[in-house]
Amino acid sequence: MNTETLELIAAIYDAAAEELGWQQVLDRITSYLGAGGITAFALDPSSGAIPISLTSGIDPKEMEDYKNHYIDKDFRLKLIMETKLGSVYTTSDGMMSSYDYAAEPFVREFLVPRKYYHCMGAKLIQRNQLVGILGIQGRIGDEFGNAERNLLTPLVPHFGRALDIAIRLAAVMEKGQLVEAALDQLNQAVFVLDIVGRVQVANKFAHTLVARRDGIAIVPGGRVAASGAAGARLEHLVREAVDFANGMRLDSTTAGGSVSVPRPVGRSYAVTVAPLPRRKLTIGGKVAGVVVVVVDPDMRAPGQHSRAAALFGLTPAEAAVADALAQGASVTEIAEARGISVNTAKTLLGRIFTKTGTSRQGELIRLLVLTSANIDTEAPA
Repeated sequence: MNTETLELIAAIYDAAAEELGWQQVLDRITSYLGAGGITAFALDPSSGAIPISLTSGIDPKEMEDYKNHYIDKDFRLKLIMETKLGSVYTTSDGMMSSYDYAAEPFVREFLVPRKYYHCMGAKLIQRNQLVGILGIQGRIGDEFGNAERNLLTPLVPHFGRALDIAIRLAAVMEKGQLVEAALDQLNQAVFVLDIVGRVQVANKFAHTLVARRDGIAIVPGGRVAASGAAGARLEHLVREAVDFANGMRLDSTTAGGSVSVPRPVGRSYAVTVAPLPRRKLTIGGKVAGVVVVVVDPDMRAPGQHSRAAALFGLTPAEAAVADALAQGASVTEIAEARGISVNTAKTLLGRIFTKTGTSRQGELIRLLVLTSANIDTEAPA
């Protein structure tokens, strides 16, 4: 195997994690084979969906035209599906007579007008419902033979493995984008931290809240922070949750908690920190370890009392207390606001503990915040 082939194989694996790297690799292979253009894509034959498409030497508009109007006419796809995984085919292999090939509508309507004719390719992978295909186009008059086949064959298995990696990464990124889109619908600020405490995802309201600069910030190093005693408490809670995410703390119920963060105008933010299931959640390909949820009590959505009551079977009075706790109020403040005694408020709190299966206020607040998120129908101001 010559040096250029070895360098191309190394570049193929380097490109698997970055789409821009693919472009450079395909350009090099196009030149290496003396081809007119190259296409590598993953195809779902049942639906015609193409989740990944990479090209070199082919106008992006031509590729879109192919996907939208000609893919169903491309007879070569069926031939590729029937070939052995990893084997290289060319139009000179006798897959059909030259007369029949020239008469195919796809050749006459798509290839020839674009100055293409002969082709070479391979089935790279077949995983679940996806088939990875490599197609190499030759210009009219340029026919692929054994020399080009011998150049391409050593690259095919490596190209297949790299494309499989790219497909898996694309699926992970898509899931991460779906999670982020869902988080953006909440009118609570949500920060998802990695297993060292750095922010990996912040929803739309979290960005809005940070931009206010009135109590919550993301400081250099990517950490959620606040000032004063509340900031020290927040840092401690995040550290506890991070310790659990890294296996240094066994009991998740003692990791994390809640803190009230004052701000210059308006009621204090209610901040809850909770560890996530250990190394089981990923967003955008990174392990998520901790979630920090910030509630702005001045943005309470209507109907939250009934939501808490429905979730945990609370009475209206119990739901009102639970709602106030989730917004950062103390038992004494709740009693004063509702015109009841502190003992009555504590009795209601005890009933809430029983119905929610919790035993501490921090644990209860975390449960209420994480399970009673409101869906926002308007962008936060």
